[in-house]
Amino acid sequence: MLIDTIENNVVSLFNEKFSLDQALLGAAIDQFPANIYWVDTNHIARGGNQRLFDCFQIHRDDYIGHKLDRLAEITTLTHEQLKLIMSQDRKVIETGQVLVFNDAPILLPDGLTCRFRTTRAPLWNSRGEIIGVVGISQPRAVDETDRLGEMPLPAISFYHQVKTPIEGLITDLENIVDTSSPLVTQKLAPLLAKARYLREVVDDEFELGRHAASKKLDRAQPYSLEPIILNVSVAYSKLSEKNDVSLSIDVKKLLPQLTVSKAVINNVLGNLFSNALKYTKNGHLLVTAKQGDSREDLVLSFSDTGIGVHPEHHEKIFEYSFQEGRGPNVNSGMGFGLYQVKKHIVDGFGGEILIESELNKGFTIVLLIPNAFK
Repeated sequence: MLIDTIENNVVSLFNEKFSLDQALLGAAIDQFPANIYWVDTNHIARGGNQRLFDCFQIHRDDYIGHKLDRLAEITTLTHEQLKLIMSQDRKVIETGQVLVFNDAPILLPDGLTCRFRTTRAPLWNSRGEIIGVVGISQPRAVDETDRLGEMPLPAISFYHQVKTPIEGLITDLENIVDTSSPLVTQKLAPLLAKARYLREVVDDEFELGRHAASKKLDRAQPYSLEPIILNVSVAYSKLSEKNDVSLSIDVKKLLPQLTVSKAVINNVLGNLFSNALKYTKNGHLLVTAKQGDSREDLVLSFSDTGIGVHPEHHEKIFEYSFQEGRGPNVNSGMGFGLYQVKKHIVDGFGGEILIESELNKGFTIVLLIPNAFK
């Protein structure tokens, strides 16, 4: 009897303390300067802070206990945006990893357009099972320096409609790879790498559109160049195999990390790989990267043994829609790649482009990007 009384008192004290801790925790979460939510493995909302509800102008009861896709009926979020959010949550649940996503712009009820950087982490129970996802979103209003609103709405819509199936494709491929034999995994690995690269291309193009609208190029967090070159080369591996082109990559050791726009560098590399492999057959492509005379400058060169360019066309190849009609894939492309390269390097970075080429004697393009390592 005495033992029962002691147990009841302990439980009572524990419950009182736990309730107090819950109240304090809830108050702290509500005051936290970010949107916080948590959902279960079926994408049903299980909690959120007041800042989240205020942001989307919804009541707590309209959110908790409902599946996320219902938000399309009561908020300004679209079905496409919610599908993307749920696919990102699903990726965290399946991998068990903490992942960070830079979400596309979202129109809020107050008329502001915000971009969210969301950190998502898996929720575990006491048995070590994943039971859901917690997300912490840091919103940033699109102000006059961003001017994202100047981007055409069809472009924003196109981004969402393309990004969603790509995310679905990547998730499906990752599921197959995780549950397949080593042989199947080996065969699917290049396809998965290309799908991930395609996702990067879509994200980068959206970022470049945002930069074009704002007439501003942001400095990036420091990053290494060599992994980016390798990733892009994998994406074009089938074209190099088809045209029997061997590839050499020479990135000088101890090359500092870049701080120029990563989206621009990805775009430039993709265009240069595409251009070189398109017009080279049974040959070789050499890609080099090094510091310039100024240690803050990057010198990037692509040199192929392809069909080359007549000297009188050295300037014309940077014109929009210009194609000389050369190489094994003469009908591919729109003559837009080198035009983009010039826009980014010369107009965007204030850099220089040098061409060395003669017809049937290969093609070398050298880019000088100033203050790339600053």
